[in-house]
Amino acid sequence: MKDLKNKSRKAVTALLMTLFVFACVESDTPEPKVITATFDKTEYYPFDAVVIQLPEKVTKQEYSGTLGNNPVTVVRMSDSTLVMLAPDLPAGVYPLTLPDGEKADARKIQGSLRIKPLPTVDNPEEVIGEIQTMFAQTTDDAKASKNPNAELLEGLAKLFNEELAKLSPSERKQFAAWWQAHPELNDVPDMELRISLGT
Repeated sequence: MKDLKNKSRKAVTALLMTLFVFACVESDTPEPKVITATFDKTEYYPFDAVVIQLPEKVTKQEYSGTLGNNPVTVVRMSDSTLVMLAPDLPAGVYPLTLPDGEKADARKIQGSLRIKPLPTVDNPEEVIGEIQTMFAQTTDDAKASKNPNAELLEGLAKLFNEELAKLSPSERKQFAAWWQAHPELNDVPDMELRISLGT
């Protein structure tokens, strides 16, 4: 019985010493500094540009990280501003994590990004047709008014149509839904025309 108590004491002592060693090793590894990111909007549709604002400067031109479990690439716009494209994810809140270096103790950029669902579009080809008509009308108006930027507008409309033709039916549907989610885009060509006309 006495022998059993001695073995038990030795086992408990060995266990405590092991825990102490692990605790010391763990405390020797510094925790990474966390930089809390804020965003230019409270929520985003898939494919929106996400502007990430930071309270301190960053130097890397590009960061690879995760949004939820999804890999993302983020690029630097300025010393304390990053930008990324919101991935095509279901609606929800996703944690963003961007390591700022390879070491375990490298600082991490973190935040939470809310994705909202794109609207349902019954007839995406009708929406796309309206966009193409709007670009064509803007180009025709620029030519008729002898706008010096008419050629540029015509080139942009042609490029838009070429890129649109490369999209699959599901991508065209996503594009139409994204456009419907941003009604302010319907004024972009007219706004550009007014700026170029100086009105």
